[in-house]
Amino acid sequence: MATCQRRQRITSEQTHASGQSWSPSIIVGGFDAGKALYRQLYEDYEQRASLEAQLVKAADVIDLLVQVLALERGGARGLDEFWEVANEGNFELQGIAQEVVKEVLQSLLAAHAEID
Repeated sequence: MATCQRRQRITSEQTHASGQSWSPSIIVGGFDAGKALYRQLYEDYEQRASLEAQLVKAADVIDLLVQVLALERGGARGLDEFWEVANEGNFELQGIAQEVVKEVLQSLLAAHAEID
């Protein structure tokens, strides 16, 4: 925290000495490039345009199913609709990525079947 305060003090002193006024817009303005990158990555994710986006979508589904499995092991019921994506999910993956995701989903389905 001391380092952060020191940086802020130096920045304020430098700004004052140069005759420039400090404004929050200086900081916020730096986020414009980040917004564009975030928007581009989000579009890629939604369209599954890259292997990375496809893997992230598959990982999201796997994470959800792991959580559902934990809830069911804890006694929760009525969560079958979540498992439909494991049977019907098309992540548009190919090759080894498809094989790995398919194997993980089959493992989760097998664990789910043991609960019922």
